[in-house]
Amino acid sequence: MHKISEQLKLTRIVPVVAIHDSAHAKPLAQALYNGGLPCAEITFRTEAAVDSIRIMSKEFPDMLIGAGTILTPEQADQAIKAGASFIVSPGLNPTVVKHCVKKKYPIIPGINNPTGIEIALTFGLTLLKFFPAEASGGLEMIKALSAPYPQIRKIADEYGLKVLEDGAQGFGGMLKGQRACSFGDISTTSFFPAKPLGCYGDGGAIFTNDDDVAEYLRSIQVHGKGSYKYENIRVGWNSRLDTIQAAVLLPKLKAFQDYELEKVNLAAEMYYELLKDMVKVPCIPEEYDSSWAQYTIQLKNQADRDGLQSFLKQAGIPTMIYYPIPMDKQKAFDGIKKYQECPVTEKLCQTVLSLPIHPYMEDASIKLVADTIKNYFS
Repeated sequence: MHKISEQLKLTRIVPVVAIHDSAHAKPLAQALYNGGLPCAEITFRTEAAVDSIRIMSKEFPDMLIGAGTILTPEQADQAIKAGASFIVSPGLNPTVVKHCVKKKYPIIPGINNPTGIEIALTFGLTLLKFFPAEASGGLEMIKALSAPYPQIRKIADEYGLKVLEDGAQGFGGMLKGQRACSFGDISTTSFFPAKPLGCYGDGGAIFTNDDDVAEYLRSIQVHGKGSYKYENIRVGWNSRLDTIQAAVLLPKLKAFQDYELEKVNLAAEMYYELLKDMVKVPCIPEEYDSSWAQYTIQLKNQADRDGLQSFLKQAGIPTMIYYPIPMDKQKAFDGIKKYQECPVTEKLCQTVLSLPIHPYMEDASIKLVADTIKNYFS
C-alpha cells in the first residue's frame, strides 16, 4: 500500500472512468499515459469493467489501475484477479473493507465525514478517498462540515495526533459557543490590517495550552534564547510583536469583543437579505458564527464579475478580488510537472468579488452597495 500511496502522491489526481466497451480500454490508457497521468480508477458500474482492467493492466504494466464502486467481496476478488492495483469502495463498506484487509488487497474506502476517517483508522487504513457524493448531500454537505473540529479532536485524541488550527481569517468566530483559535493543540491567527482584528502593520499570535510548547515558542521568537536573552540554546528568529502594534491591538481587542463582532454580523445579515435574490451570497451553517474577514459574493461568470466590479468602481464603491490566481497557476510552480487541474478553484478565482464590510458600516452604505448591484443587473 505504501508503494501505491507514493505513486498517487506523484500523480495527485485519479480519473474515474466508466468504460462501456472494453475496446476503448487500450486507447484510453494510452492517452492517459502519454498525457503524464499514469493512473485510472475503472468503475464497476459497467459490464466491461473487468475486461477493461485486464487489458489496461496488461498493456500498460507501469500504470496504476484501480477498481472503483466495489460493492461486494466477490467484486473485489474479480478486480484483483483482473489486475487491479487497488480497490475503491463507495462509502466505508465494512464488509468490503474487512475482506480486502484480510486478503491484503490495497483498499481505499470513500469517506465524506470525520466518522468515516475514524472507522478507517480502526482498520489500519491511512489512505482515503474524500469526496462529496451527491447521494450523501454533495458539495453543500461538505461546506456544512467546514472545520469539524470536535470530530477531528476526538480522532486526534484517540490516535495520539496533534491538531494545528489556522485561524488567520476566523479569529472571533465560534462553533457551538467555542471560539476560533481554541480548538487546536496549537492555533494561529494573523493581525494583518485586513484581518478581523488587525493592527497597523504586521503581527500575529500563537495560542496553546501546552506549557512546554509555549516555552519553546517564547524561546525561538527571540533568537532561541534560554534563561535570559543573551543565552541562545537553539536557532531561533527575531519574531517579536512590535510594541507599537501591541499598543494598537489592546484597545482594538476590547472594541472587537464589546461590539464589533455583533455589528459586522448585522452588516452581513443586511447584505444577505438585500442580495440573496441577485447573486450567490455566503451562508453560515447553524451553530457557526463568523467574524466576516470578507463578505464575498459569487457571480455566474468572469464577465459578470469583472463588469460588476467596474460598475461599482465607477460609482465610487471599492471591491477586492482576493487570490485572483489559483495556486496551481502561480508562476513559482511553472517548473513543476502538473498532473492536476483545479476547475472549482479556477472558477471561483474568476467569479468571486468581495464587497466592503466592517463593523462601522452604516445601513445606508450597505443599501447603496446593494442598490448599485441591482442597477447593474437591471
